[in-house]
Amino acid sequence: MKKEIPIVKYFGIVLTIISFNSCSEPAGHNSYVPAASSIVDKQFNFHVVSPGVWRSAQPNSEALIRMKNHGLKTVINLRGDTQTDKWERSITDSLCLNYYNFPLDARKEQSADTIEKILAIMYDPGQQPVLIHCLGGKDRTGMLAAIYQIRYMGARFEDAHREMLMYGYHEKDYPEAIQTVKRLTMPLNSLIY
Repeated sequence: MKKEIPIVKYFGIVLTIISFNSCSEPAGHNSYVPAASSIVDKQFNFHVVSPGVWRSAQPNSEALIRMKNHGLKTVINLRGDTQTDKWERSITDSLCLNYYNFPLDARKEQSADTIEKILAIMYDPGQQPVLIHCLGGKDRTGMLAAIYQIRYMGARFEDAHREMLMYGYHEKDYPEAIQTVKRLTMPLNSLIY
């Protein structure tokens, strides 16, 4: 009986080692991203809409550098501020990022033509990952994220609307944003039900 105990211990150790090795990453693969490089702790209202589409409030240069380090290729600015546009165009040029400026007013319904141009950039794999942002990343950004989710990800209107509210959309102040979402997605949503 004493001879069996070392064999049982030996097999227990071998099984433990096999278990740990089966959970590890392939050699040379490092999926750990240190906290010091986190985007979320440096960028207000940053969220991943889909693997190739990100959303946030107005980024600063440090946040853009961090996003670039995580693969960012394209920035879409939804603000109408000329001074911010100049600064952001300069920093994105220095980081070799694609940059688009689409000044949207959250107090007005948006034209289908403008929204289609923005969505085409967001959906283009060659442009991804794409960051869309406005000042707070809530109203204009939430509107575009909702339309994208409904059109390209099969989200239901109710779920996209709930997410808009969760990330700070001010529906009472800017009802035109949700009207734009409805107008540009309702034919799709009627097919989903």
